[in-house]
Amino acid sequence: MADVPSMPEPKSTSEDCALSRSACLRSPSEPIQPPAHPYAPWRHQRVADKKFWAVAAATMGTSVLAVAATSHCRRTVGIENCAGHYGSFKGMQGIQLGLNGFLTGLSYFWKRSEQQSHDRHPQWWVVPMGMTAFNTYRVATQYQKHCRPGTAFDGDTCK
Repeated sequence: MADVPSMPEPKSTSEDCALSRSACLRSPSEPIQPPAHPYAPWRHQRVADKKFWAVAAATMGTSVLAVAATSHCRRTVGIENCAGHYGSFKGMQGIQLGLNGFLTGLSYFWKRSEQQSHDRHPQWWVVPMGMTAFNTYRVATQYQKHCRPGTAFDGDTCK
């Protein structure tokens, strides 16, 4: 037991390497240690990842499409036949875009909460995808509206 040193040999420093190259060489039996990355733990905890941005883009994209579809409907079949009827177009669409933006922000905080509690089956995407489905339905119905056969749009109604 007298042969066993009480302290391990210190590792070589950069100064030792400058003096002697052999002091920095690794022995073949010594395992290679990869460098530690301080940012690696944060990578798995990112809330706004690709999935989040895909869901947010789908929600906000279909919301903008719903605005365009309602505008198209009002120009082709009249105000009373489209979403919101005679209500203020800018007001209604502003509320709709704002609501979709608010729900997307809410889903961000919901996802962060689920990540912190390590939920096995996250459900943060349910509300924004529900709004995406609703917006898609509105887009389809607004673009399908046309004047009845035999009538024409005179700038106000189908006559």
